[in-house]
Amino acid sequence: MSNETTIKCPNCQVQIDVNEILYHQLENELKQKNLDERKKLEKEFDEKRENYKKAISELKEKENLIQEQKEKFQEDLQKATKEQVKIERQKLNEQLRREIL
Repeated sequence: MSNETTIKCPNCQVQIDVNEILYHQLENELKQKNLDERKKLEKEFDEKRENYKKAISELKEKENLIQEQKEKFQEDLQKATKEQVKIERQKLNEQLRREIL
């Protein structure tokens, strides 16, 4: 240990390396900053994950609604087509009766 980086404790006369103390203080400070930054990033990540889950859920609901509307439209179309075919058949039957008579 060089005299430039050490001091003597006034109470116990032990030589204390100032550089080592500063190193540990800086190390602890950096660890704390790193931990704080990590917590901040994890919080942001969790918030974004929740937002994505919500968006996916909303998208699935919209897809289900669209599928239900599509099925309803297909049913209505089939009913309308059957009704139209029935009407056309009746017209043809009427027309054939007139022609026969």
